Amino acid sequence: MSAGDGNPGPLDPPGTAVDGIEQWIHPQNMAFAARAETLRLRLTTDFYGPGTHSWSYWQRALHRSFPMLMDSISAEQVCPTTVRTQPR
Repeated sequence: MSAGDGNPGPLDPPGTAVDGIEQWIHPQNMAFAARAETLRLRLTTDFYGPGTHSWSYWQRALHRSFPMLMDSISAEQVCPTTVRTQPR
């Protein structure tokens, strides 16, 4: 679970407005994570503070979580630059 608090952050361009929806849902995200912990559910969180609901944060979260996701399905992690195609 990865989320910002709706305030413009380091990946937002200058002048980015506060993301009201992200601010509104942030306490709910925190409450969900707290409840999951009390139920002893396996949950990884990254509440990174300032950040809006924009592609730059989605992309960063995906890059951060990709190794964990691949490991969870026992998939080999291959760097795209090392992938070679077979001759036909």
